[in-house]
Amino acid sequence: MRTIALLTISNIFMTFAWYGHLKYRNVGLFKVILLGWMIAFFEYCFRVPANRIGSYEFTAAQLKTIQEVISGSHYARVFFRFLSFLFEAAHSIEPQRRLRNDHECRRHHFQKMVEPECQSG
Repeated sequence: MRTIALLTISNIFMTFAWYGHLKYRNVGLFKVILLGWMIAFFEYCFRVPANRIGSYEFTAAQLKTIQEVISGSHYARVFFRFLSFLFEAAHSIEPQRRLRNDHECRRHHFQKMVEPECQSG
């Protein structure tokens, strides 16, 4: 059970390392790569002990299968969606507002292209 708990925690850190930087598109690529590796360090702090502890009960193939089940199971997807919701809620809603405004602008532009203007005469 400890192995599964540690692998789950490591997946949480890896999810943030892989996708957390997308919120900060104005930050340079080199900086977000470094930040991703800093977060991945903590992922390894859980993954390596999980595999070490788990190796007394499971083979390497079984450990990899357990990790894949954790990251790909329905419960994991629900859990990681919940985490992404918390991550979004913890940050400003300004990007969402910009996206909504961009969508409205595109819709308005599309309507102008599709609907011919009324001609008087």
